[in-house]
Amino acid sequence: WENGETSDNRRQEKALIKNIRNEEVVFKRWCKYQILAFLDLKIWATFEEVNLPYHVIGEALFPDDIDIDTTERIRKVTKLLAGEAINKETRTWLGVLSRKKK
Repeated sequence: WENGETSDNRRQEKALIKNIRNEEVVFKRWCKYQILAFLDLKIWATFEEVNLPYHVIGEALFPDDIDIDTTERIRKVTKLLAGEAINKETRTWLGVLSRKKK
């Protein structure tokens, strides 16, 4: 290989490693703040036409966190991260599906 190709390969490798590390950080935050479980509950509640208040979701997702206001954690962190996790098209699609059920 010529030096230019090797240099390009190294750059691509470094960029891939950086992306993997960023994704690992995001995934760890998803785990810490129960993003997938939150989305699951919200999707279920939408389809079943059930209102789940944040304090109920907080108690369900963080039962061992007695020193933290889980309602605020859901409202300020989990909900925001979940919104970042799914895009607008996905939310629209879920809304359409829930209305079709009626």
